[in-house]
Amino acid sequence: MNITRAAIQACRDDVAAQVRAYRDLVGAASKASGMSLVRIDAALAAFEPAFFGDLLVALDARFASRPRGGGASGEQGDLVALNADDVESLCAAFLAELEGRASS
Repeated sequence: MNITRAAIQACRDDVAAQVRAYRDLVGAASKASGMSLVRIDAALAAFEPAFFGDLLVALDARFASRPRGGGASGEQGDLVALNADDVESLCAAFLAELEGRASS
């Protein structure tokens, strides 16, 4: 697969939109009336790792046919709990790596 800079930028924009939508949701939830902040925090704590874990899987799948390097070995199956900042950092590093190999 020949990955273009346009495809990488489109992915970067999509991930940024998802993170922005999540942060907007958190902001709206914190302003919501009729629900305690404890319940809101608990709901977000349950939702956040699944949402961002799935977003990271989708990011990887989007470029599934890319040539793969050695990467970290022996870590498959480890559970991780990602948040918005984690995904932004991982996405930036992943896309920068791809951009270094991309065609125009």
